[in-house]
Amino acid sequence: ATTKRTVEEEGTGVLYNGYKENILYAFPADALKFGIYEKLLGGRSKKSIPPLEGAVLGAVSTALAQAMTTPLDVVRNRVMVEQKGSERGGGGDEGDGERGGEGRGQGRSLAERGYFETIGDIAREEGIATLFAGTSPRIGKAVLSGFVQFGTYELTKGSMASFFQGRK
Repeated sequence: ATTKRTVEEEGTGVLYNGYKENILYAFPADALKFGIYEKLLGGRSKKSIPPLEGAVLGAVSTALAQAMTTPLDVVRNRVMVEQKGSERGGGGDEGDGERGGEGRGQGRSLAERGYFETIGDIAREEGIATLFAGTSPRIGKAVLSGFVQFGTYELTKGSMASFFQGRK
């Protein structure tokens, strides 16, 4: 009912608020995560890594990547909750310490201003710490998801290698 009412009032485009920002956030976050993981493996990525070691290194790499990309996530979240026609943009009650801010961007929406301008506005008007709002819960989630993702990856990689070696 809420989705239907929102689409009727604001159009289907509202369902895609923040889509571009989501992509712009996800690409660097994933690139960092996998890059850090490869670096922590020390060139052993082609070899069989014990799943537990992969899980621990994956948890560390995912946590570091999430911490480094928190400012992108802050902007992404604000764009996604920004209300159409809002003068000041989103933010406010996401529960991660973010606040909206009057006067930023001369009346343009957050999505119109883009990442770098919005990050600069937030840093200037609300302080650098605001760009890292919600870092602790993001790291907590990242540790769990990285542990499962990379542990499963290494387990599957080892199983597939054994399977194909047995077929030779």
